[in-house]
Amino acid sequence: MSNRDNSATTSVEDGAVSEAVIRAISQVNGVDPLDLSPLYDTIDPDALDRLFRPTISTERDIESCVQFTMAGCEITITDNQVVAAKLLSTVDT
Repeated sequence: MSNRDNSATTSVEDGAVSEAVIRAISQVNGVDPLDLSPLYDTIDPDALDRLFRPTISTERDIESCVQFTMAGCEITITDNQVVAAKLLSTVDT
């Protein structure tokens, strides 16, 4: 097993939250993104991207946060367009 960080944060680029999720998970697990199971096996990537799509108004009454697990990681996505992945356990991806 390689020595790697057990957490990573990734900025969302071009509104593609789903791509940031894959980058964060691959970084934490120390694997190529193409070696991961498809994101859609865990969560709908299009719905995830729509949920965090930038709006015309920057004011919101509530903050959005989505958490789920994938590939042994706890994923947290917040309104500030940052995806955090925390390694929960070592698993086969």
